[in-house]
Amino acid sequence: MENYVLLAEADWLRWFVTDTQIPGWETVATGWIAGILVMSVLVALFASLIKYWYRRSARNLLAFHWVENRRGLTWTPQPTLLLVSFGFLPILLFLFVIWVSSRDFRNVVGIPGLLLGMVCCCLLYAIIILAIHLAPSWRRHLYPF
Repeated sequence: MENYVLLAEADWLRWFVTDTQIPGWETVATGWIAGILVMSVLVALFASLIKYWYRRSARNLLAFHWVENRRGLTWTPQPTLLLVSFGFLPILLFLFVIWVSSRDFRNVVGIPGLLLGMVCCCLLYAIIILAIHLAPSWRRHLYPF
């Protein structure tokens, strides 16, 4: 409970809200930030699972598009970047649906908080997906080292 109070009293929490006069705005803002964190982690894990499934099936299908290229990779950087960029669409869509579905989010968070939340969620998603690609088996798919 103490961690929740410390999180609610943070000044950066006010960045995500437009109306701090409404009672309980801290709870709404904390819920919005929790939704941002959960959404970015879930979409990053889902995109990684899709990539893993495609890579796993590419080894068994010789006619698959990404099976072999000049570097001998089963997955090139272009599909990886395409997959990462497609991950932004569900983030934007789901955050908008979450924001519209709750009157508290619309009243307290407002449109500026929605846009800032979308930007923060997309940045967090990009950081997570790039960190996942630091794994030794996937590093060559995105990074040249």
